[in-house]
Amino acid sequence: NIPLWVWIVSTIAVHLLTKGPLYSALEVVALGSLFTWSYLEISQGADYFRRVLGIMVLAAIIIGHI
Repeated sequence: NIPLWVWIVSTIAVHLLTKGPLYSALEVVALGSLFTWSYLEISQGADYFRRVLGIMVLAAIIIGHI
């Protein structure tokens, strides 16, 4: 699950940095990788639990940015 690891590393880096262009870029990378992970889980998840987990994460992303 490379997108999940990218999300973890970029989220940690976001929390360590202050505001600035690198901070903003890492936020976009974190959001994009989490979105990618949830999409892949929804479309190719190994079982229904992982597919539902992908749906829940995608819903949380959408609700969090409304």
